[in-house]
Amino acid sequence: MRVVLISLLATLSTALTATTASALEMRGYWLDNKAWNGVQAVVQMYDCEDGNGLCARIVQAYQGELADGWANYLLIRNLQPARGGALKGIINPPVAFVGDSEVTIKVTDEQTISYSSCFLPVCKGTMTKL
Repeated sequence: MRVVLISLLATLSTALTATTASALEMRGYWLDNKAWNGVQAVVQMYDCEDGNGLCARIVQAYQGELADGWANYLLIRNLQPARGGALKGIINPPVAFVGDSEVTIKVTDEQTISYSSCFLPVCKGTMTKL
């Protein structure tokens, strides 16, 4: 019984460490491979100002020109580790017909993440690490 308990604790510790590592690797600049209203943007992931997980802001245009109000636009907030190495939070896409919705982000590899929220195609995409 003791060996089983120690093994279980070791497994949980490894899982928590892997999830935390995924969250730490998220910080930095990402290229959003989705064009929001024709503009492909660079997004910065960072620790939220309120201390509640990770946040992501649109910081500059990669292709196209940012519309008024898009510079420093808070795209994702309160991103927290979830089961299976995923991260969950709130996304507010910069399109008029979609408001706040829950988003799930999964690490595809060291350079790519995928995100998915509502059922519309506008709510799904990938980002590549810059």
